[in-house]
Amino acid sequence: MSLGTLHTHIRRIQQGHPGLYAAICQVRQAQLAERHEAAVEAAKDHSRIYFRKRARWMRRMGLG
Repeated sequence: MSLGTLHTHIRRIQQGHPGLYAAICQVRQAQLAERHEAAVEAAKDHSRIYFRKRARWMRRMGLG
């Protein structure tokens, strides 16, 4: 489905069924909040691993 077709369908739902559109927006907002939380946790894990490896490398080089 092309992006333009998708936008057309969304606009028709928004105009013809505002209650349904509001419900869809609430579900999507919850999905995005969950996705954001997972991304934040993944970034924290990545940072922990990165700085642990960096500290190990600095100790081996005699820099820390």
